[in-house]
Amino acid sequence: MSGWRVLDLTEATGRIGYRDGALVVNTATTTLPIEVGLIDTAVILVGTSVDLSTAAVAAAARYGASIVVCDWKTEPVAALSPWSEHTRVGARQRAQLMATTPQRKRVWAEIIKSKVSGQAWALHTQGHPDSQRLQSMSEKVASGDSTNVESVAAGFYWRRFSGGILRDRTSPDPVNSALNYGYTVLRSRALNAVVAAGMHPGAGVFHHNHANSFALADDVMEPFRPAVDAAVLELGTSLDMEDPLTKKALVAANTASMGQGQMTVTSELNRMCQSIGMFFEDKTSPLHIPVWRG
Repeated sequence: MSGWRVLDLTEATGRIGYRDGALVVNTATTTLPIEVGLIDTAVILVGTSVDLSTAAVAAAARYGASIVVCDWKTEPVAALSPWSEHTRVGARQRAQLMATTPQRKRVWAEIIKSKVSGQAWALHTQGHPDSQRLQSMSEKVASGDSTNVESVAAGFYWRRFSGGILRDRTSPDPVNSALNYGYTVLRSRALNAVVAAGMHPGAGVFHHNHANSFALADDVMEPFRPAVDAAVLELGTSLDMEDPLTKKALVAANTASMGQGQMTVTSELNRMCQSIGMFFEDKTSPLHIPVWRG
């Protein structure tokens, strides 16, 4: 693969055309058009505030790039892919769908190790004495999480989270509502990262419900859930889902630092998805599964 560049034009406004190997973005706020080269571009993300010319679509196809259309929430809603069989996105998705069971089990094990370790850190930041016990659980995750450490750790974690809660996706109580809201935003970020990495969001490594079109997004968001959890803990008694500041804090958690010299949640999500895509194509490629230490 000669390159894997993602052009994120979801914030662009105006018209996108094509000239001499480059996309040409004409906006009302710039005197001269902005030109963006197509060489080594794999994915182009566009939003709802641009008009995309057919010349630009045809050029993207010639260069082997897929165009992903995002809605006002920047969530992907449709894609235009080249018909050629020799595109980078096509090659990666074939590798993803043909990934071996050991490959999938390894990815899932690393994801769960990271998630549980991040949960342990969330308890640690609150000075909880049982954080080390949870960290020890993360070190016992086997291939594919065959011993179901995730489930055991989740029960242990939520009984100690915010004084102890019953985690319920349908509960209207403030803590569960805040977690649900933050995770929804995180899922959107994960979906963007999956698509930008050229993978099919419906083909998960663990989640595989036939009715779930975003199974892989649900997989890759797991290590980043503790970032949302930490924001909920930080809000404490000021937690109020009717307050715009609460929602603002939960959204901000999805772009916060991962801690200890790591990048932000969003940038690490993108980096992680790229590493998974590369691992599907070449099982000797290193996996990058970050651990939250914010």
